[in-house]
Amino acid sequence: MMRDLVAGAGSPLRADDGLGVRLVNDLATWIEERGGDARDIGTDACALVAELEERRRVIIIDAVEMELSPGDVRVFDAECVPQCSTPMLSGHEFDLASAVTLARKLHPDVRIEIVGIQPASVERERRFSPEIAARYFAIRKEVKNRLGVMLARTEEAERLVKPVQEERR
Repeated sequence: MMRDLVAGAGSPLRADDGLGVRLVNDLATWIEERGGDARDIGTDACALVAELEERRRVIIIDAVEMELSPGDVRVFDAECVPQCSTPMLSGHEFDLASAVTLARKLHPDVRIEIVGIQPASVERERRFSPEIAARYFAIRKEVKNRLGVMLARTEEAERLVKPVQEERR
């Protein structure tokens, strides 16, 4: 059976941009107990592409500028990344939008979803912003709840949902 990948992206050296990395590391055991693989891809979004072989789904956790309140969490399908992003969705060397576009071209059967967390700051700072630091455990709980639902989806359930989604288009 193919295992889902939960990848934490971001730089712990850029304040809230390190959220994805911190969350995936904090939740790694919990993710693996639910049949997923947890990976810290840091700022190497290209590593995401290398991880797609033999995957059914990839869930990326990252700080994403969405013009929301700091700490707000949203889940979206990677298909909306080009429409949702400015030229660089994430501050990494090979930005997330480019990595997702490449991943979708090389592995069109892999479902890619993003758990985005609105940062307050991505300035050069080794600590989270005060806004995110104050909400970290609430953010972690919300991300964990959302991941729990996402990881519980079976391949059979995905096959049943896909025709309904295509019918709506």
